[in-house]
Amino acid sequence: MWVRSERRRIGLRQADVAERAGVSRSTVSRVENGLLAELSVRATRSVADAVGIQLPFAPRSLRGASIERQVDWRHAALVEAVGGRLALLGWETVVEFSFNDYGDRGSADVLAWRPENRALLIVETKSDLRNVQETLHALDIKRRVVPRLIQADKGWRANSLGVVMVLADLRVERQRVDRHSSTFDAVLPARTVAVRRWLEQPEGPLRGIWFLQVSRPAGARREPLGHGRVRRTGGRAVPVARCRGTAGALSDRRLGGVEAARSAVSAEGKRLGSE
Repeated sequence: MWVRSERRRIGLRQADVAERAGVSRSTVSRVENGLLAELSVRATRSVADAVGIQLPFAPRSLRGASIERQVDWRHAALVEAVGGRLALLGWETVVEFSFNDYGDRGSADVLAWRPENRALLIVETKSDLRNVQETLHALDIKRRVVPRLIQADKGWRANSLGVVMVLADLRVERQRVDRHSSTFDAVLPARTVAVRRWLEQPEGPLRGIWFLQVSRPAGARREPLGHGRVRRTGGRAVPVARCRGTAGALSDRRLGGVEAARSAVSAEGKRLGSE
């Protein structure tokens, strides 16, 4: 529907859109009529791009949007933790500073100002660091654009500028940073200890990564442990999870009892055989 409306608005025929997208006219017709199940993601996006429409695809859980909830609670917890720590160190903070500057659009999760040092801090919080290049590109835009805009908006003219990406202090996030160590060492070389020192005494520029521990709020679901192995049993695929707590202890004790019984039977058999 949106593709058809935009195509007509800019005065294109379906054949024109098909030529731009490198697909058949029937593919354009399917997109306009919402028959997306018959098409590939690439073909659908090509048709949309041909008329200037972006089609973002995002994962959604079929079990109550648990993916979004997990990401949202951690992001909110990170922002809250950053704000609290900065306030204790005498920083003034602004949350969600949005901007649109000649096509450069975005939002800084946290901006902080230390008046006595005339220091400005730009904070990007990431609850799930997956697209490294996209994240660093967005952070570079904020580094270039935000200081000028915040000076015009609040009069914060900085002598020292800090740019920090805050990640949850989780093994998976540290591993992602390690996998791209050469990139992060060049773009965000400082780490948690150096970042904390700069926050206490901000002098000169800072670019770094700050790992923060966050507490799980009441009601947030615990994420599964392990690597999500699946074992096929009796024709059915059964997920295998690591046991924890009482159930895991009971399972371990039962298995231990079975092994002990087998050992006892084996030993008794050997004794009788020797007699």
